[in-house]
This record gives sequence, structure tokens and C-alpha cells, in this order.
Amino acid sequence: MQNYFEGVSMKLRAMTWNIKAGGCADYGQLPDLAERPPREAAIKEVVDNYRNADVSTMVLVDAHGWDKIYGGDAGIAHHLGFTSARYINLCDPRLESIGHSTGVVIATNHEIVRFRTIDLGMRYCVAAVLRIGSHKFLQCVGVYLDDLSEEVRENQVRNLVKQLEPNIPTVLMGDFNTLRPSLRGASVSHLLGDFAVRTVAAT
Repeated sequence: MQNYFEGVSMKLRAMTWNIKAGGCADYGQLPDLAERPPREAAIKEVVDNYRNADVSTMVLVDAHGWDKIYGGDAGIAHHLGFTSARYINLCDPRLESIGHSTGVVIATNHEIVRFRTIDLGMRYCVAAVLRIGSHKFLQCVGVYLDDLSEEVRENQVRNLVKQLEPNIPTVLMGDFNTLRPSLRGASVSHLLGDFAVRTVAAT
């Protein structure tokens, strides 16, 4: 990702990933602290590969129970191998009613100047202003938009835009839970991938 700050080009490598139930087998009871989530090693291997490829900021979505599994922000940062991390719980009443302790994580090697939890209406998201270089700043926002309603997602985005810090370059990352309405002109591989996603979403 190429960002421009007052005419100065600066390269920032970032990635986002929905890790599905935080690596746990399901959204049921969290693993005992003496145990580890079944997919922990696989998730960590992917994170390590990207971090070693100079990815300096990650947003991990659906980090189910990570505040408890890894003991908060410092523990999450240590586990992922980043300088710092911030975790927020979505606090979605519908998800909580079915046992989901779903969260979003921003992990970064840049200094977090400011951190906020933003209320999108029925869900929260995480926002951090990062110091990129000596005097440059980037607002990084990690979202996990509603998984059932396009109307709700649109309202969540409107609420987000109203609360973003102005006059700071901003990157929005996470799981938008939305599909393209039309794939006219898309490649065959993209068409096949979209068909697979829609098939799974319909089940």
C-alpha cells in the first residue's frame, strides 16, 4: 500500500485476515489456559510469514476470546510478535446471546499515538493513529461489519465516517461481509472464487 504524506511517498505493508473463531474449534467454551486453540499454530505460521515479509501492521478479525486466551493487549502483541496490539470486543448483543466473544485486533510495529473504540451501532470497531516515521501519522481502522444485513452495514459505515479523525490519511481494514452485486468484466478465477463464496454463504 502506497501512502502520500505532504508530498512524501512512504510505503506501508499491511494485511487483514478473518481467523474464524480465533483459532478455536467453534464458538463454544473457550479453551483452558493450559490448552491452546486447535488452529493456533497454523494462524501463527501465517502471521509470522507476513511479518517476516515486512508487514508492519495487521488487523485480525473474529479473534474469539483472545483477550482471555492471551491475557490482553500485551499478551496478544507478544504472541503475534509485534511491538504493540489493541483488542476490542464487538459487544454485539446478537452474537453474545449465542456465546460468541468476538473481537478485532490491531497489531503493529509502529507507535500507537492514540487508540479508540468506536461505536458503530450494535457493534464496535477499533481505531488507532499510528506514527509512521518521524512526523507522519496514519489512522488505521479495523472493522467487522454486520454479517446479516446490507442496510445495517451501510449504517455502520455512516456511523464510522462521522467519528473518524479528520485530516489524517486513513486505511480501513477488516471483514466487510459484503459481495459485489455484479461481476461483469471480472476474470474467470475471480468468478469461480465469488461463486464458491456465495455458495458457502447460502448454506
